[in-house]
Amino acid sequence: MKNNQREELLSAYAMGERDFHGMDLSNIDLNHCELPEIDFSYANLSYANLSRANLSHTNLSHANLSHAKCENSTLNWANLSHADAVATNLKNATAKAVDLTKAILIRADAQLAMLMGATMLHTNATAINLEQANLECAHLEQSNLNNANLVGAVLSWSNLEHSSFNWSNMSWTLLEAALLDHANLTGAKLLASDLSYASLDNTILNGADLSYAQMLATLIHPKNSDIASAIGAKLNAQTLERSNWQNAQLIEWLKRGSSLLESQQLPTELQHSIHQQLAKLWIQFSTKLTESLQNTIEILISTALKSYTDQLHILYVQNHKNVSNIAFQCNDDNATLAFVDIIKNKSWQQPELEKKLRYIQSKNTANPHQNAFDIIEALNFLSQQLTDIHILLTPNNNNPKEELPLPTDDTPHPMRWSKLNLPTLDPGNHHDHRKAVDNRSDHPNKNDVDE
Repeated sequence: MKNNQREELLSAYAMGERDFHGMDLSNIDLNHCELPEIDFSYANLSYANLSRANLSHTNLSHANLSHAKCENSTLNWANLSHADAVATNLKNATAKAVDLTKAILIRADAQLAMLMGATMLHTNATAINLEQANLECAHLEQSNLNNANLVGAVLSWSNLEHSSFNWSNMSWTLLEAALLDHANLTGAKLLASDLSYASLDNTILNGADLSYAQMLATLIHPKNSDIASAIGAKLNAQTLERSNWQNAQLIEWLKRGSSLLESQQLPTELQHSIHQQLAKLWIQFSTKLTESLQNTIEILISTALKSYTDQLHILYVQNHKNVSNIAFQCNDDNATLAFVDIIKNKSWQQPELEKKLRYIQSKNTANPHQNAFDIIEALNFLSQQLTDIHILLTPNNNNPKEELPLPTDDTPHPMRWSKLNLPTLDPGNHHDHRKAVDNRSDHPNKNDVDE
């Protein structure tokens, strides 16, 4: 019967008929069919096979598409407003400028779908799978995307105002210049997401994970400050300026583990304040510290110092010409000494740690927006470019902590490895150690370092 219905529909379409609204077409097979501008409004297409069909400019408003197969279909400029698309398969579908206003997309699978410029106003997309989907310049205002999978999705320049993303996974999501004002991201996972130039005014971030998120020039005024994690989140001077933060607010974010890029753009007084309050370890390299190199250091810390991940993190990065300064915040002297020991001994070359680092890097390749790099080669390169290490440990008496001078010398020094004779510290028996790296007998010249 359904085969006859298919043939009758295609025959009528070939004769110029376009109006099929309200028809019962459940389970129909229209795979690979060319049906642009057809009217399926109010039709029952549940469990239909529309894979690879061309449905551009189609009217599917109020249609029942639940459990339909629309994989690799073309739905450009289609009208799916008020459609029932529960558990619909939209994998790899191309649906530019599609209208999904007030549609029901609960548990729909739109992985890798092309939805640029889509309109999803007041849409219920609970538990939708949008992994690596492209929703650039889309309108998703006042929609429900709770428990959604948005890993690696592109939402740059999209409007997400007043929408709900509670407990959604938005790791590695591109949200550049997106509008998230008054959105609810309670418990959302935004690991390594890119929020640069985005607006998060009065956004609910209660329990959200912003670890390693890019927040360059982001306007962020969360409705609450109970963020689960901001370790490794990247801020810059434009974040401070655009958010109109007071100095104390920036320092609070840094205390949570955020990193400050190009800190030399901040007022000198604020630079000194951050440095004096928070810096415990400072390293200079005779090369620009790119994003991938910074990621390399973060992976090294999280892998080799797993028990200290919450204690040691990058505080700020300064790049000037071919010199970079990187300061670390650390709440445990043992973590500081352990990290310096790893650098001094090039511990990443040990087979066991090398294996772990490569495994962690392979997991990070889940980020579709990150360029691949060899982590061991990157660490060896950094080791060759290292010129200075300064370390500040807590004294065991009531004397004030010795302050590190703010680095100002842009000229790389000769290669100097630390001869700290690092002690094994007991938590209750700290010593006062502030040492500059200075032993030229080990490596008299940077060019003598093994490749």
